[in-house]
Order: sequence, then structure tokens, then C-alpha cells
Amino acid sequence: MAGKSDAEAALQEAREEAGIEGTVSDTPIGSYHFIKLLDDGTTKPSQAVIYSVRVLTQLNKWDEKDERRRKWFSLRKAAKAVFEPDLAKFLSNLASGRPALF
Repeated sequence: MAGKSDAEAALQEAREEAGIEGTVSDTPIGSYHFIKLLDDGTTKPSQAVIYSVRVLTQLNKWDEKDERRRKWFSLRKAAKAVFEPDLAKFLSNLASGRPALF
């Protein structure tokens, strides 16, 4: 996102996709690899960089509310609920106090 740091862009994505506002860490806490499905049906290897956000507000209306559902999980339950294996490993490691993936 032009004119924004990676951390600021992550916070904007959190607002657009989950309807949350808060403060974001300047430094990423981890990353994971995944295969992104593109609009034309092709795939592309990708990497997500993860920033922590201290949530201060949950909005009732947000940009992608009709496309997404917000739900809170413990780290362990989130690790079992996600589809990307590397994200599941990242969440499990975070829950256990082990190093994140980079």
C-alpha cells in the first residue's frame, strides 16, 4: 500500500477484513508461506508477514463484513482451524512460546 509502512498496511488490512482497530507492532512477529489462488485460477507461492495488533475497537460495520466473519480463538484452537499448514505451525509455536517462522 503506497505511502504506508508494512505494519500500517497490516493494520489497514485488519480493519478492512476483520473490522478491528488498534495499535500495531513495528516489527513482525513471524511469517509463513502459502499458495495464493489468483482470480484467473492460477496459483502463486506467497509469504505472509505477521504483525501483532492490540485490539482497541471492534467495528459493527467494516469494508468486507459481507464477505467475512469475525471470530476469536485461542492460539491453540486457531492452529486447528486454519487451512495453511505453515500458519498452523506458526500459531502452535506461538502458543507454546517457541520461535516463530521466518
